[in-house]
Amino acid sequence: MPNKYSLVMLNYISFSKKNIYTWILVLLAVCIPVSEFGISVSMFLLATTWLVEGGYRGKWRRLKTNTGLLVFLSFLLVHVLWLINSSDLMYGLHDLRIKLPILILPFILGSGKPLQRKEIHTILWFFSASVLVASFISFTAYLGVGGFEYTNIREISLFISHIRFALMIDLAIFHVIYNLIKNFHKEKFWLSGLKFFILIWLIVFLLLLKSMTGIVILLIVGTVLTVVYIRKLSNFMLKYFLSILLITGFMVIVFLVSNYYARFSFVEPVIIETLEEETMNGNSYAHEIENIQLENGERVWLYYCEEELVENWNIRSKFDFWGEDKRGQDLRITMIRYLSSKGLRKDSLGLASLGEEDIGNIENGLANYIYADKISFYPVFYEIMWQIREYRNGGDPSAHSITQRFEYLNTGISIVKNHFWFGVGTGDVPGAFEEQYKTEDSQLEKEWRLRAHNQYLTFLISFGSFGFILIMSILLFPVFWKKAWKSYYSGVFLAIVFLSMLNEDTLETSVGAVFFAYFYALFLFSNQADQIKKLN
Repeated sequence: MPNKYSLVMLNYISFSKKNIYTWILVLLAVCIPVSEFGISVSMFLLATTWLVEGGYRGKWRRLKTNTGLLVFLSFLLVHVLWLINSSDLMYGLHDLRIKLPILILPFILGSGKPLQRKEIHTILWFFSASVLVASFISFTAYLGVGGFEYTNIREISLFISHIRFALMIDLAIFHVIYNLIKNFHKEKFWLSGLKFFILIWLIVFLLLLKSMTGIVILLIVGTVLTVVYIRKLSNFMLKYFLSILLITGFMVIVFLVSNYYARFSFVEPVIIETLEEETMNGNSYAHEIENIQLENGERVWLYYCEEELVENWNIRSKFDFWGEDKRGQDLRITMIRYLSSKGLRKDSLGLASLGEEDIGNIENGLANYIYADKISFYPVFYEIMWQIREYRNGGDPSAHSITQRFEYLNTGISIVKNHFWFGVGTGDVPGAFEEQYKTEDSQLEKEWRLRAHNQYLTFLISFGSFGFILIMSILLFPVFWKKAWKSYYSGVFLAIVFLSMLNEDTLETSVGAVFFAYFYALFLFSNQADQIKKLN
C-alpha cells in the first residue's frame, strides 16, 4: 500500500506533467504570430512531452474513439497518395513537410489529456497577448522608429505575412469581444476598460495594416455574430438598439463605398481641339489622345514634355529619370502618373510645383499623391478600382495584387479543365502553373507568375474533382461530427479560415498550416465531449 507521502508525490508529478504540456501549448500559441523558429522549437518540445509522459493506453483509447479525428488525420494521406500522380517528387515532399503540422498537432492534442475550459482560455489569452505585442512592434515600424522605411504598408508586418497576421488579429479580436461581453458585469471596471482598449487598438491596427482579407472577414463574421446575438436577446430595447446600430453600420458602409466610387469615376472633361501644343518654354507637348489612362480623373498622357522632365528631374533627385523607384517600378511612369494625380502638366512647370515631400513620394514608388495618406481608406479603394480599370483596358497586371489574382484564377481554372478528374498531383502544381503561363503567353512578368492564391482552387488543381471532394470531406467531417458551429470559438475560427481560403493559399505556407492545425485541433479535438458546449 503506498503511503500518504508517495500519493502526494504521484499527484504532484501528474500535475507537473499536465502543466508542462499546457505551458508548451501556450508557448506554441505565443510563437505562431511572431516566430517561425519558435514554432519549430515548440512543436519539438510538444512531441517530446507527448512521448515522455507515457499513458499510451489512454491515448490510444482517446484516439480510436474519436471518429472525427481519425478522419481528419487522413488529410495528409491524400497528399501522399497523389504523389503517385506527380513528376516533381522533390516539391511534393516539400509540400508534405509544410503540411506535416496538420497531422502532428491534431494527433497530439486529440490523443493527449483533454484540456479544461480554463486552460483553453489561458492559451487564447496568451495568443492574443502575442498578437497585441506584435502589433505594437509593427506600429513602431509604421511610425518609422529607428529609421525603418517601407514602400508598401504590408511591410510593417515584421514577423509573418501580413495576410496571415490579419487572420490572427481577427481571431484575437473575437476572443476579446467574447470575454468583454461575457464578463462585463462580473469583473472590475478597469479590467473591462483594458479589454475594451485592446479591442479598439486591434481593430485600428487592422485598418492601418489595410489587409482587405482581414477587414472583410472581420466584417462578415462580425455581422453574422451580431445577427445571431440579436436573435437570442429577450430584452426588446437592447434588441432594437443593436438592430438599428447594425443597419446604420451597413448604411454607412454603403454610403462610403458609393461616395468613393463616385469620386473615383469622375473624369475631368477634355476638349481635344483646344489642347495647347507648346510649353511655356516653347517645347512641344506630346498628346497621346488614344491612351485613356486616368489618375484622379485627369488624363495621364496629355501635356507630356519628356525633354523638360528629364532636364529638371535630375536636378531635383538622385534617382535616375530612366531608372526605377524604390518599388522597382519605372520611375518615369511613376512621376507622370503622380503629376497627373495632382492635375499638373508633365513639364518643367508641373515638376517645379512639386514639394520635397512629393519628390520623396515619387522616389518611394507612389504613383498618386493620395497613396501618401496613411489614415484614409480611400487610397485602398482607389488602388483596387484603378487596377481593375487598367486590367480591363489591357494593362499589365504584373506587381498589382488585385489583378494578378485574376490571372492566377484564370490560369488555375485552365489547369483544372485539362486535369479535371485527378489533378496534376501533389508535387506538380508549380510546374503546371509555369507551363500554363507559357501556353497562354500570360502578360505577367516571370517573377509574378505565382500560384492560385485560392486554397480551394489549389486543391482542385492538385487532386482533381475526385480528390477535391475527398479532401474537403476530410476537412469538414469533424465540423459536422462535433457540430462545431454551435461553439463560439470553433465557429469563429472556422469561418475565419474557410473564408480566407477564398483569397489565399492558407495551408501552403508553414505558418498558415500551423495556425490552422493548432486551433482546429484545440477547438475540435483537445477538449472533452461536453467541452465545446462549455465554450459557448
